Amino acid sequence: MKGLTLALASLAILIGGPAQAATLVCTTYASVAKQLAARHQETVVARGLAADGGHLIEVFASPDRATFTIVMVMPDAAKKTCMLSEGMMWDENPISPPVQEGPTP
Repeated sequence: MKGLTLALASLAILIGGPAQAATLVCTTYASVAKQLAARHQETVVARGLAADGGHLIEVFASPDRATFTIVMVMPDAAKKTCMLSEGMMWDENPISPPVQEGPTP
């Protein structure tokens, strides 16, 4: 889930920040899934709803986790799914909470 946390944090910046000016590559969900499977053997490994509740965010990753792709699925996925980011070395290990030092009781 560490990779998912980092990816979703990056995604929040992509959706709401200056990167919004970048051109998104969008097509049908079936086309995106087929292309990622054929080119990188990637399948869905994580998903969650965006903060607005109207979009589904999915992470596709290769079996060895060497490559990954983050996509945004619109409510009508048959018509529009957009590739937001791609990367390498997807990590699904849980994140340990940070150690907080405080006063000793």
